[in-house]
Amino acid sequence: MVGKGNHALSIVEDSEFKNLIEMITHCPGYKLPTRKSLSNSLLPNVYNELKAKLHEEIRLASAVCLSTDAWTSRANQSYIAVTAHFVEPEKGILKSHLIACIENAERHTSDNLCATLRKIMDEWEISNKITAVVSDNAANIIGAIKIGQWRSVPCFAHTLNLIVQKGLQQLDSIKIKSKAIAEFFHRSANGLQKLMETQKQLNMPELKLKIDVQTRWNSTYEMFDRLLKVKDALNVVLSRLKPDLCMTHQEWAIIEEIVPVLKPFYEVSTELSAEQNVTLSKVKVQYSTLDLKGVVSKMSMHTKAQ
Repeated sequence: MVGKGNHALSIVEDSEFKNLIEMITHCPGYKLPTRKSLSNSLLPNVYNELKAKLHEEIRLASAVCLSTDAWTSRANQSYIAVTAHFVEPEKGILKSHLIACIENAERHTSDNLCATLRKIMDEWEISNKITAVVSDNAANIIGAIKIGQWRSVPCFAHTLNLIVQKGLQQLDSIKIKSKAIAEFFHRSANGLQKLMETQKQLNMPELKLKIDVQTRWNSTYEMFDRLLKVKDALNVVLSRLKPDLCMTHQEWAIIEEIVPVLKPFYEVSTELSAEQNVTLSKVKVQYSTLDLKGVVSKMSMHTKAQ
């Protein structure tokens, strides 16, 4: 329960939780394991059991594909994560399991990343089963895969994101203003209340604004799309509370034209981020539906218009 539900280890010390356990077990005087027992004994035992079970699953797989990413946390600690993807032989079901999420204090050079990947593969005894390694387009991880002589498959969703972000650079002023509007209503309780009330008065669905987040793919599309959905109510409220944030007619026109351009990229990214089925075979089909050059040229055209 603690592991699957991401509960704090201190839950076993909570008086109300203790009362609940006593009520439903009908065992007066039963004592929950201490926090120390939970962290030092029970959870490690469950972890080892699950790891052994997963190790056996991967051992039976004839081929394994890995996906990996490295990043730095807010506490300035570097990590690398590796997920194994394979098809269960008996049932033919796609399985994906995180096999490593470790702190990586060494410099993220191609040689160091390659050595880390080799170590993880050796630990799970899959070195001779790797068919491909999926990663982002960073030069260091691409170099590491090349050094390891594994087949490199750049993440298609990440590539799409780079294309869209390059196009969006042409619309920085509108993007910044849109984000400022969304942040205002997230900070202002009064502003949010007025926005909800105005939507209700106009018989519109009561929707909150979404904020663009640089590390969240498709969040810019979601922010623009939500602005359009609450446009009428937004104009009313901003004119009263924050007139300096009001969009001009030209800015609204640009957003209205850009959202349909971004929508296919949003849909393809969502489709290719599925976890329950193989998506690599869909790339060529999905690629053919996109106007990759158009997204950049379209936004460049709007920049000139501005």
